[in-house]
Amino acid sequence: MINQKKLKYYRKRLELKQIEISYGICSVSYYSKIENGVVEPSEELLTLLCNRLNISILDIKDNDSLITTLCSKINEFNKYIRNRNPGMIEQIYQEVTTIAANSNNPEIYLVLELFHLRMSLIKNKF
Repeated sequence: MINQKKLKYYRKRLELKQIEISYGICSVSYYSKIENGVVEPSEELLTLLCNRLNISILDIKDNDSLITTLCSKINEFNKYIRNRNPGMIEQIYQEVTTIAANSNNPEIYLVLELFHLRMSLIKNKF
């Protein structure tokens, strides 16, 4: 299942109109139905649209499991901060960075940036 808001976000980020994205792939009305959540496109159609947007299909799919994993790791990270365990803090930091590195999802990007900032503050404390 795709997140239609993300599809629209990436299109608008490139300042493209629906006709420019859908040209040669599908009708504008069908693309509009995709963005509005009326229809679920096939994987083949989704691949073509994502290629036109220069993104991965993963960038517009619902990332609930990825976000859940990141939240779990960040909770572990916070636990190790409270316990003052620098070795585990660094390990969890590397794991979170690896998990989130391949995503262009703006929500995950913001979480990762905050995470990097927190790690920078921690390194100055220890």
